[in-house]
Amino acid sequence: MKQIKKSKRFKKRYIFMFSIIFLIAAGILLFVFCTGNHYTFTYKYFSTDYQMDESKIKFKISDESIVKAEKVYVNENNKICIDLVSQKRGDTSIRTYYGKIHMAEINIHVDRFGIILEKGNLTFNGYRYMEYAFVICIAVVFAFMAFSYIESFRRADFSYSMVAYGAVSLYSLAIVVYTCYYFINFANDTFKHFLYRIYETGVLFAIVASLPMFVVSFAMAFSNIWLVRHEGFRPVNLLGIFLGIFTFIGTLFVYEGRYLFYGTNAVVYKIYDTLYFMLSYTVSFMECLFLFIMLTAFMSTRYKPPYNKDYIMILGCGIRKDGGLTPLLRGRADAALNFEAAQYEQTGKHAKFIPSGGQGSDEIISESEAIKRYLLEKGVPEERILKEDKSVNTFQNILFSKQVIENDAGSAENIKAAFATTNYHIFRGYVLSQKHNLDAQGISAKTKWYFYPNAFLREFVGLLAEKKIQISIIIVSIILFFVSIYNILSLM
Repeated sequence: MKQIKKSKRFKKRYIFMFSIIFLIAAGILLFVFCTGNHYTFTYKYFSTDYQMDESKIKFKISDESIVKAEKVYVNENNKICIDLVSQKRGDTSIRTYYGKIHMAEINIHVDRFGIILEKGNLTFNGYRYMEYAFVICIAVVFAFMAFSYIESFRRADFSYSMVAYGAVSLYSLAIVVYTCYYFINFANDTFKHFLYRIYETGVLFAIVASLPMFVVSFAMAFSNIWLVRHEGFRPVNLLGIFLGIFTFIGTLFVYEGRYLFYGTNAVVYKIYDTLYFMLSYTVSFMECLFLFIMLTAFMSTRYKPPYNKDYIMILGCGIRKDGGLTPLLRGRADAALNFEAAQYEQTGKHAKFIPSGGQGSDEIISESEAIKRYLLEKGVPEERILKEDKSVNTFQNILFSKQVIENDAGSAENIKAAFATTNYHIFRGYVLSQKHNLDAQGISAKTKWYFYPNAFLREFVGLLAEKKIQISIIIVSIILFFVSIYNILSLM
């Protein structure tokens, strides 16, 4: 039920967001369509100290059947202005003179809708409004994605979707900031230059993000050294070192890769240049995803669940050879006990404990039995302990614990549950709880700092695997958008 309500809520939000974007885009396109048959060509030759004489301005249109000049004048900025109106579709050119001085020549294209385009600079009537509309639309995306991320935190909806909201919001914020910087510092640029600014954002983001990514990669590689020293050598304990290597290669590629084929065959260079930018945009978005995996996973450990729980699951892990709890597992059990004690003190409501975990081949009893014995030692009545002793991993911990809840309560639909696990494991618990449609929130138990980085990387891999279609759609959309701009620029 919770999943259905969430789906409907976000579906309505996306419809509203895309409706706003559509209305803005449609309005601006309609404006350009209605006014594009007029265009004012401007050119400045002399300094502002020299007052130009309008009577000396002359011009020649190579084909007056395509465009016609309505007015020639000097504006307040001492620029020559020629007001043009389209006549029919086609191409022509305009030469301007001041006395006998040849000042400029521009190429004009009139499209099938009668819109006048200044070729070379891709300038047309209303292009400024299109620029503003673009920034507003991207700002709308940022606002909705940032709001969705904040609301997800407020609702304790820690999920891969929440990570995607944050990544898209950061990526769109980078575009908004850079385009606003463009408007402030390059106010008189043409539409062609505006497209260049947008086209550059993917590479610039990758360059700007390279420093924090280097810091993160170094920290993860360093943590892996500690992890190997304390937990033993396993390939999974080297993920941070692999990330550092890939980050170095990727950053080197972004900085220097564009010049590998510089000066070669034009066709080869264009193909390589396109691939370079496509990879840069992909790297940029992947960096956003990874940064928000870390942020979201960390925030999930800081969230304090409300004291209204009916059941508290204690997720199992390895036990000692004598059947006692390891420090890691004892930390999870103590976190659950402390939370339940605080809940009873504040609300007078007891929660039932569900120790979860089966028996491994090298264990004398099941993990759930070991946890149960510990709870009994701490004074928890046996009737408030419901064992789940079949699971062999976290996925089954949540799934089989939900079945225990359903057997005890009749249904898990309106049940308030929590799961106690180690802090680096909290985000994984949220993801799996939502996958099993169980309303459960995490109770965090502290552990060694060097476990965190590998947990982030595992969740990043899990995100790519579980949301591969959605992420692929986002990346393909980004690539198509920027490649289309590249193709427009290459035609000028």
